[in-house]
This record gives sequence, C-alpha cells and structure tokens, in this order.
Amino acid sequence: MKKMLKIARTVATVLAGTALSIGAAMANPYDAYKGETLVVSFPAHPHFDAVKKVLPKFTEETGIKVEVDQLQYLAMRQKQTLELSKPKGDYDLLAYVVFSKADYVAADQIYPLAPFFMNAEIADPQYDPDDLVKGYVENIGLAGGEKGYLPGVTGALYGIPFGSETSVLAYREDIFNKHGLKVPETYDELVDTACKISELEPGMAGFTSRGASGHQISHAFLLHLAPLGAVFSTVIGARSSMVRKAFRQARH
Repeated sequence: MKKMLKIARTVATVLAGTALSIGAAMANPYDAYKGETLVVSFPAHPHFDAVKKVLPKFTEETGIKVEVDQLQYLAMRQKQTLELSKPKGDYDLLAYVVFSKADYVAADQIYPLAPFFMNAEIADPQYDPDDLVKGYVENIGLAGGEKGYLPGVTGALYGIPFGSETSVLAYREDIFNKHGLKVPETYDELVDTACKISELEPGMAGFTSRGASGHQISHAFLLHLAPLGAVFSTVIGARSSMVRKAFRQARH
C-alpha cells in the first residue's frame, strides 16, 4: 500500500473535486506516474457510479489508470477492514462511510490529508476548500476531536465529502385526509398517528423506513433516536407499545 502513497495523494486530490489546471506551457506534474495503476474502494452507490464516468478523463490527463472495487456498504466495510489490517493491502484509495472513520483513524490505518494539500508537486493551487459545506466536512472528514469523532481543537482532516444524503419524512396525504388526521409536529404525535393509521387501515403500517438487516435498520432508527440522546442494541418483533415507549423515553 505504501508504494502507491504518493500516487494516492494525486487521485485523492482529483476525486475530492479538484480540476487539474495545467497550462499548455507547463510540464505535466503527473508524467512521473504515467502508466501506474491505482486500486480504489467505492460503495455501490449512484454518487460513485458518477465518479466512474469521469475516471477516463482522469487517466487521460494524468496517465494514471484506476481500478475500482465497488461493493455494497457492509461488504465494503468488511473488505476495507481486511485490507487495512494487512502490512500491504490492495487498496491505494478508499471511500469510507462516516461510521468507519473513527475506527480507521484510531487504528492508524488512514492518513491525515494536510500533507497532501501542502505538497506543491501534486496539489491544485485553484482548489478552494471554502466550496465545501462545513457540516459535511466535519461529519465525514474530522476525527480526533471531541469524543474522537466530533469536531474539536484536537481534530484533524482525514477525508473530503464527495456526496451526501438527506433523510426526508413524508406522509400519505390521501390517508390523512380520509381519516381527518393532523400532520404530527412532535414525536409523541408521530407515534400516536402511526398507531392510529395501523388501526384505521388494516394491513397498512403506520410508519415505514429502511428495514433491511445490518446498518440499514440501525441507521434508520438512529436518525430519530440519536438526536435525542438514545442508544439501542436490538429490537426484534417490536410492537406498537414498545416503539411508543422507546420514542417517549428518548424524548425525555
């Protein structure tokens, strides 16, 4: 892995959103790496499908080839954990999910980015970090601050956000109008309304979200519980009363 570190700095800078600005009269700073191949780890996600479309342009401008190993999130985490634990892994660059950053940093498995941006040989002078959304940078990139994963004076930058997702809570207007239901404005009202819908509409769930095994279900549930300070382990076959109690305990 270390033999490709210097090249990885190059592709990390480009994939982070930079644009190569090489004047016609200037020598290409990447000529020394022409013909080299980078192996990168990406999640199976539309954001990174988009990256793959611009990789031929990257190769055209730098001469560096890129091989992509694209896996489902949990499989990607397992493969990354394996590769990073080896003295010499297969990956030169990886995209990680936010819940992996603290683990990778604590194990000294990924590099801080400051030296890369300070390297005049490969850093793009026109790259403007102020274009990045501060909250996204703190969420995905900073580690070592408060609690190890939150921003803080001891934190350092280990990653640059490439894409983001926003969870949206929507409701069936036809169902609400049919039964004269009020749109909930609090979690107590949300739970009460969800329970009413399941009673008024046999066979219809009052509330639905991600439900696949693994991080899917925990991620979805924590979107609501974590901001209220709650934690949980495993809930199997939860009934409406249990869900109601969990939300209310978290709220208080």
